[in-house]
Amino acid sequence: GRNVTREDALIMVRQAMRSVGWSANDGYTSTLNGYSDGGNVASYAQGAVTYALQMGYLPTDGGRIAPKDSLTRIDMAQIIHRVLTY
Repeated sequence: GRNVTREDALIMVRQAMRSVGWSANDGYTSTLNGYSDGGNVASYAQGAVTYALQMGYLPTDGGRIAPKDSLTRIDMAQIIHRVLTY
């Protein structure tokens, strides 16, 4: 498809951070336990998603990560802003 999921977008953001020499290690998988849909995060994306959650980069809604949902433009703008300013 033409859309990117929230979890895949976070992998790309983290890779971009690493490519410019920023530290962006895997987060703690236990972080996912705090979200009703934390178990829906793909195993390959858990490190990037948990990192983004722990750093406060990922907008969440009502205790949901929504990892399989398409990333909205506003969410991407918020993620980029947070990565560059936090």
